Amino acid sequence: MDSFAVFIEEILTPELIRVVVSNPKVKGDILKVKVRPIERKAEILYQFESFTGTQVFHKNLFHDEAKVYLTSLMEQFKQMQVSTSTFEAHVLVSKKGKYTIINDNSSPISRSNYSNADDYTEQKNYMWSLESYIYSNFSDSQKKQ
Repeated sequence: MDSFAVFIEEILTPELIRVVVSNPKVKGDILKVKVRPIERKAEILYQFESFTGTQVFHKNLFHDEAKVYLTSLMEQFKQMQVSTSTFEAHVLVSKKGKYTIINDNSSPISRSNYSNADDYTEQKNYMWSLESYIYSNFSDSQKKQ
């Protein structure tokens, strides 16, 4: 097994936060692919989101299928960014097909940095609250009468 296949095996674990494969070698249909682990029926699957110009396609694959698919994607793209709970790395592919893996352990990584699940319920921090605004306007209009 070559070093890139070992690297793919190492990152496809439940500790994976996300993988972004980008910069296609030939400008064509797929512009970027994001990978993240998901749990379905007590099994870990890997969800591949393929971005085209205006559409996004999803594909859920088991571990062995994901390993083969991710390896084939790297033949079509020039770079990959990997984020796991233990390390972060960048993979660059040269014109000759040589893989360069750059490990970046400069900052601790947490899943919450990449989670978009609670963005829509985030509480906004305003300088005034709606209740105090209504109450103050209501009491001002009562005083004028």
